[in-house]
Amino acid sequence: MVRTQNRNAVMGKAFRTALPRTSPVCISFFLLALSYGVLMGTRGFSFLWPMCMSAFIFTGSMEFVTVNLLVSAFNPFVTFMLAVMLGTRHLFYGISMLGRFKNMGAKKPYLIFSLCDETFAIDNGTIIADDVDRGWFYFFVGLLNQSSWVAGATLGGLLGERITFNTSGLDFIMTAMFAVIFVDQWLTTKRKSHMAALTGIAVPAICLGVFGADNFMIPSLVAMLVMFILLRPYLDDLKIDKTDGENETNNADKETSMMIMTTWQGVITIIMAMLGTMLTRFLPFLLFPESKEPPRFITYLGTVLPYAMTGLLVVYSLKGVHLTSGSHGIPELLAIIAIALLHIWKRNMLLSIAGGTAVYMLLVQLVFS
Repeated sequence: MVRTQNRNAVMGKAFRTALPRTSPVCISFFLLALSYGVLMGTRGFSFLWPMCMSAFIFTGSMEFVTVNLLVSAFNPFVTFMLAVMLGTRHLFYGISMLGRFKNMGAKKPYLIFSLCDETFAIDNGTIIADDVDRGWFYFFVGLLNQSSWVAGATLGGLLGERITFNTSGLDFIMTAMFAVIFVDQWLTTKRKSHMAALTGIAVPAICLGVFGADNFMIPSLVAMLVMFILLRPYLDDLKIDKTDGENETNNADKETSMMIMTTWQGVITIIMAMLGTMLTRFLPFLLFPESKEPPRFITYLGTVLPYAMTGLLVVYSLKGVHLTSGSHGIPELLAIIAIALLHIWKRNMLLSIAGGTAVYMLLVQLVFS
């Protein structure tokens, strides 16, 4: 009885720590997944399809791609390769989390499975207090994020085309979250240089301009890896915080296409999407199990990639901004400036994210509409 009570207390504290940090993501996930579920409904799918896809694939970009795959000719190999290509960045997430996910026991498979962009950003950017269990904190971050995504996708599938309220600009909450984490890492790092963080912004931005929004991720990852190899003599001797051996830092257009596959072909397509995604998430942990100490070079990458990957996520969340047309990126720029100023002033993640998102929504709905 006492052991059960102690465990419940440990889990409760970890949950209460994770809840405010995941709330902005959960809101954004719910609304984005809602639109994804509506899209599935307009193409004639039962709500069970988006519910299962969000539960087993749990990668927003791949889930939207799978919608198109399900209304195309049956090709499981293409589905698998697309999932691997879209999920390549997860290899870098895994390398960054090798230390943090060490000695996590039965929770570890789910921690790896649920390591999407936003979960990685929170896990990577949170300095966990000594009296909070790390394993349960990571577990609840992943569970809360995925639960909100599954709930939104399921409800969207049920509601179909009947969603009418205006949420224009609210999706900026993800950009706001990545920007806040980037600013917070910049302000709190104990490193002597911000080179890793600057690389995470500059390299993806250049690749975005050269390769375009649809093709810049893989070149960015490769280019950053090359940069970190070249810069290793300057970055590998920086101070590293270690605790128990781990590195701490602390409206889719309406479509008329319908499913042309059989039900079983659709199920196989979803399974291939899931397998491709999971391959990229689990591979680093399979190559470097807890009993095998990763090479010094891999450990080095784990100390610099967290800063760079957060910068990459900021650029990734802004990839749809066109500087030569529309509002020319002015609302995004002003909102990010507001986020940075708010966070420098108050150092409150929720306030900074909410404030920056509110500024963006006001700009796109009232000024740049």
